[in-house]
Amino acid sequence: MPVPFLACMALTAHFYGLPPRVLPSIQAVEGGRPGLVHPNTDGSADLGLMQINTRWVVPIAPFAVFGTEALAERVVETMGSGYACLMAHHGQVTIGQSWQQALAVAEEIEEQAAITYGALLLGGAPVLSAAELAGTVAQFASYGQRKA
Repeated sequence: MPVPFLACMALTAHFYGLPPRVLPSIQAVEGGRPGLVHPNTDGSADLGLMQINTRWVVPIAPFAVFGTEALAERVVETMGSGYACLMAHHGQVTIGQSWQQALAVAEEIEEQAAITYGALLLGGAPVLSAAELAGTVAQFASYGQRKA
């Protein structure tokens, strides 16, 4: 796996408190690669290296004035079979099998937005130096529990 992918996975694992080997293991099981689109029987698709399902990609509905049929139609069209969409210059809309599920989706979107916004305020996500990157890659070779 290319070093930039490992560095991104290491940073993501660190941020979420995951063991560093988890994300490369998921990628190995999913078998994704950049640009790969795998259609699913439910109409969704799995995308890219980690095969992230399109249901997790939050689309943006084009702008329309609040409280109008036009905005409602754009939200329905944009959301499709997903669980959420952002409304350009408004906010988000989420749905679920229950209000608890819709709230959980909304909270996840807000958390990811806060992380992205915070990173942008700080000048973007930190980029590891070549030495840090090499150290991270080397650490993957010996990190984690060993099979008996």
